[in-house]
Amino acid sequence: MIRRKLVLQLVSPGCTLCCVVANMAAGGDSKAVTSRVEAFKTQLTMDTPEIPDKSKITAMSFVGMLCQVQLRRCIPFHSLLTTTHHIASLCFLYTADSTLFLGLATGDVVSYSVKAKDAKEGGSGGSGGAAGAAGGFGAESLSLLVKKKIGNKKPIQQMEVVRDQQTLYILCDGKLSAHDTAQLQKKADMIDCSSAHLFCVEEKPPYHICVSHKSKRQLFLYEYNRSMQRYQLLKELAVPDTVLALSWRGHQLVVGYKREYSMLNVVTGEVTDVPVPLDGSNVLPCIQITSDREMLLASSSDLAIFMNFKGEPVQKNTIHWSKSPIAKMAICSHYVCGLLPNSVEVASLLEQKIVQSFPFAKGISLVADDKKVIVASESKVMTLFLTSILDQVKQYLSAGFVDEALALLNKTAPSTKSLHDFHAEAGFVCLKNMQFDASTKHFVASNVDPRDVLSVFPDLQLKGMSVWILIANPFVRLFVRSCR
Repeated sequence: MIRRKLVLQLVSPGCTLCCVVANMAAGGDSKAVTSRVEAFKTQLTMDTPEIPDKSKITAMSFVGMLCQVQLRRCIPFHSLLTTTHHIASLCFLYTADSTLFLGLATGDVVSYSVKAKDAKEGGSGGSGGAAGAAGGFGAESLSLLVKKKIGNKKPIQQMEVVRDQQTLYILCDGKLSAHDTAQLQKKADMIDCSSAHLFCVEEKPPYHICVSHKSKRQLFLYEYNRSMQRYQLLKELAVPDTVLALSWRGHQLVVGYKREYSMLNVVTGEVTDVPVPLDGSNVLPCIQITSDREMLLASSSDLAIFMNFKGEPVQKNTIHWSKSPIAKMAICSHYVCGLLPNSVEVASLLEQKIVQSFPFAKGISLVADDKKVIVASESKVMTLFLTSILDQVKQYLSAGFVDEALALLNKTAPSTKSLHDFHAEAGFVCLKNMQFDASTKHFVASNVDPRDVLSVFPDLQLKGMSVWILIANPFVRLFVRSCR
């Protein structure tokens, strides 16, 4: 049978998606092929019900069918420890064999060794402890290390760890003391401080300590003297009101008062007002540093607002917690966890939306690293295990965060097949979001079957034709032939 070849080039606005080459049987209608290609072009460039506006898409399957998906159980949780201790504060030292410190209402500090059992990354990421174990973070063993009396039947007010120093700073009954993290032995006269009610420690050298006194409108800045192996008072900084929240970032202190926030440069003494309102009654200040450029501040009602370190709002949505006040916030990977009166809520830093909530009555403190969050009440400690990276990749990809998903996938040293599969799915996500140039790049990097591409556009499929693909940068070429 004599065959002839018809070559058609399709370049729609903003799209160099593909060249279509059709091998038609003798007597084939070239006008019909041209008509279908024009329909393809029209469908790509128009906002039709088949290709919704990207702002309306929450998730989609790679075969082109829309499906609404909520990011539920993205951080499944699992009970770590139930204790008869009357807990007053919580602290965590993140190492290969991590140490959990519990500050008790009796003035004691108890330390537990938390050892993770070996487990490969890539669990299912479902709800409950089993999923966490599959992901490598749910199987952990606990053993009591040390119990040390710090105060005379006074509750432990606050604890902070400086990992490089292997030092645990403990505030109890207004006195700040320094202890080694192994045996909780007091480091003799390391710091002379009394009548304190709040402090924060610089995590990098020279490890300054800032201490607030409840009865004084002053902040006391201490500097570590290596030769004397103790802290010495460096300077006093005047503040307008009683300090209720403190956080350290570089040369700046972020300070929360009853009705406002400010930033204080510890070198120059310069004060920068931060325009985040507080009502002074129900809502207390709460500060969480989210990156080198941004921080998250609790505001009036149920809001948390992103600000930069110039005291200016960041171009992001506010986070709406379900209730107020927020007692504490902590960062775990791309999530921020908030401790509410009777629950813990998880918000995505990418979407600025609540993605998970679970009940936890009378929580008093929570801490986090990049793999888990630990939250405590007066009688119980629980941990939230982050799902495996591969499950997070799927969640980010289905929500349209392709670059973030690829960055996470690259952390797992993916195989060639995994990368091909990822780029194929990413190509369809970008295609549905009208990101044609991006979809082309992903299709070129994948081993996608062109029939899957054509299945997104039912009107383009030619009756009696089969389709296969040949990839050549920068175009994807689709070949159509007779399938007699």
